[in-house]
This record gives sequence, C-alpha cells and structure tokens, in this order.
Amino acid sequence: AVVSTQSGHYGRDRYTGKQFTCFDGSQSFPNSVVNDDYCDCADGSDEPGTSACANGSFFCVNKGFKGSYIASSRVDDGICDCCDGSDEENGKCSNNCAELGAHLLAESRRKRKEQAMGYQVRMGWSADGKAAKEKRKVELEQIRSEVEHKKAEMDERENVKNEVEKPAIEAKEAAQAEFNAQEEKRKKYRLRLCVDTTA
Repeated sequence: AVVSTQSGHYGRDRYTGKQFTCFDGSQSFPNSVVNDDYCDCADGSDEPGTSACANGSFFCVNKGFKGSYIASSRVDDGICDCCDGSDEENGKCSNNCAELGAHLLAESRRKRKEQAMGYQVRMGWSADGKAAKEKRKVELEQIRSEVEHKKAEMDERENVKNEVEKPAIEAKEAAQAEFNAQEEKRKKYRLRLCVDTTA
C-alpha cells in the first residue's frame, strides 16, 4: 500500500521531515516508524498504509473519482478497496477510478436531466392548473351573467303582466266596491221598512 500524499487528515505535510508526531500530539518518533507495520501511536496515525493499527484510517486518493477513507485493517488484506488500488501492493489492483468517475458523472447528468424534466412537467401542471382555474372562473362569470339576465327578463315580464292586468284589477275592485255600497244601502232600506212596519 502507498501512503496518501493528499493534504488533509493524512496529508503529505504530516509525514515529511525527520520526526513524525502522532496526530493526537501524544508522542513523536523518527519518521522511520511511519508504515513500519507496527502501531506506535494510540490514534493509529503512524500506520496509514498498513493494517497494524486497528483504529487507523487509510485515505484512498482515487484520482478521477471520489477520495475516501477506509480502516487501516483493510490495507494489504488482498481485497481492492480503493478504486486506484493504493490500499494493496503495487500492481495487484487495477485502477478503475476513471471508469467509475465517468459513470458517476453520467449518472449525475442523468439525474439532473430527470430533475429538469420533472421541473418542466411540474411547471406544465401548474400552468394547466392555472388555465383550468381561469377557465372555471370565466364559466362561472358567464353562468352568473346568464342567471342575472334571466332574472331581469322575469322581472320585466312580471312588470308587464302587472301593467296589463292593472286596469282589469282596478275595475274589478271598483265593481266590488260599488256592489258592497249597494248592498249596504239595501240593508239599511230593509231595516227602515221593518222599523216602520212595527211602529
């Protein structure tokens, strides 16, 4: 396995120089202790390229794909965990990071395309919904206008009917009033006859 040369948690800057200091600051050793297959630091930071420390971590550079950390116990275990093969002896693992990176990029583009299509569909639904809402609003306005027009027509017809029937109603009421007046006179006349007869 090869020690990661990336800057950061297990970077080149931490492993250069004559002395190596454990990342937890607990101890310092000659640089020769790094990757000597013996765990000198409690935090396992002196063995990023071996499996000597159970709690150690190894950084896979995976150029062309995504860098990642694996447990140091998985270094030189015969299984290729890093796509660049850096966790095993040189030449044992093929470097397929570029292939994985191309697949990841294609998948990312596919997802972005699907998201864009989904967005367009949602926008279409939204536009359709707004159009349907406007259509219903126009239809309701038309119905309301028709109802008001019909009501106005009925009111007009009622007014015309009342105007036409008004003279007949007034004549009938006048005749009834005349009849009632005559009837009242007859009653009074009959009453006077009765009074005269008994006198």
